[in-house]
Amino acid sequence: LAYHFAQQGYEVFVADLGGRGRSLGCDDEPSSLTVHDIVTDAIPRLLRAATQHCSLSADESMDSAAYVKSMPVAPTVWVAHGFGGVLLSAAWARMSEAERTATQMMFFSVRRKLQTTHRIANAAVKAFCHPLTSKLVNWLGAFPAAQLRLGSADENTDWFSVYADWMNSDRWCDAEDGFDYQAALKANPIPATLHFATAADKVYSGAADVRAFINELGCHDARLIVANTIDNTKRKYDHLSLLLDPAAVKDVFKDATDWLLEQT
Repeated sequence: LAYHFAQQGYEVFVADLGGRGRSLGCDDEPSSLTVHDIVTDAIPRLLRAATQHCSLSADESMDSAAYVKSMPVAPTVWVAHGFGGVLLSAAWARMSEAERTATQMMFFSVRRKLQTTHRIANAAVKAFCHPLTSKLVNWLGAFPAAQLRLGSADENTDWFSVYADWMNSDRWCDAEDGFDYQAALKANPIPATLHFATAADKVYSGAADVRAFINELGCHDARLIVANTIDNTKRKYDHLSLLLDPAAVKDVFKDATDWLLEQT
């Protein structure tokens, strides 16, 4: 996805949150960052770093008027996948007005509460939220997401606790200070947003769950595209292939690019 947008002329920043990808510690242990840390510090820090980079990358040989005109103020299109979209929305809810620089957002397979009636999804919720699962995670000191092929890296116990709570609760509040994200987003809705869901993946990106999350984000201009209903494709996209299948460049990314052009 990053290469696709770069080829369209966008300057793209890709971040690995603490404990994931190239942000793993030297001992490959799960990050000690809590969800509260990510929402209140890590995501705003990332956006500040990208803004600073944009400012420093402008060509200082230009005359002053051209220099100011060419210099990006801040990242304006924010993109997230899966639970990252929930974290990004939570960060928006807590940001100051000056920090809310996005003019568009793009969410791939983003849902908070898993509330579909599909039997596989219900079984996943019961297994994930079972008290024995919580005891096992606390005993191991981490949720073994990599071993279970549910993620690229193991998650710490705080992440597991918060994810299980947010996935299974009507209320969306911070585990550390009780901040009410639903109320804050109703007061400060996010900008125009494109949401992608899939018909084939009932657990991670079902259309009903994505629609429910759209409603939690406050009154905003939202468009939902269900990937498996795209014309001229027989692909059964899921949570990951929505971004990683080579065919997604034509089937999915083109819709994303067209939507951004439409917005501007």
